[in-house]
Amino acid sequence: MAFLRILEMFFSPRGRMSRKGLLVAVGLLAVLETVGASMIWIARIDPASVVIVALKGVFVWIAAAAICKRLHDIGLSAWWLPTAAALEFAWTATLAVTMFVSVGIEQMQPGAESHSILLAGCAAPIIAAALWLHVSEGQASGNTYGPTPGRSGFSLPGASDPLFPAQTV
Repeated sequence: MAFLRILEMFFSPRGRMSRKGLLVAVGLLAVLETVGASMIWIARIDPASVVIVALKGVFVWIAAAAICKRLHDIGLSAWWLPTAAALEFAWTATLAVTMFVSVGIEQMQPGAESHSILLAGCAAPIIAAALWLHVSEGQASGNTYGPTPGRSGFSLPGASDPLFPAQTV
């Protein structure tokens, strides 16, 4: 039963996650990515393999679930995640087109200074959002999304969630 709760903490977007829980999730993802990359390298799996795509899908899901839980702890809906992704896409497209028109295709090739500026410009909002998630304080009491996270940094969904009862872990 404890194993299922641990899986639920990392795979379910329901519930809340404190800053401590987010750091635990980031650490877990770093370990999983390292182990996965090592196994892929040792087994010499083709980079275009379905195994790698599936593994990356699992990692993206864990990250998205962690972001949803962190948003819940701050008191925001998880719908802010796809909204932020759409805004990031629009920003990246606008920046790329603007730079392409301004400096030309030669300056947009990998290794060129403008290419590095484009990459930094595209990454800046993502880094800012990640820092905001790390420094924002969660709500001190229970909210719609669940009770205040426990010492582990996690809480399971609130009583209003029809699928799961409220619990702190």
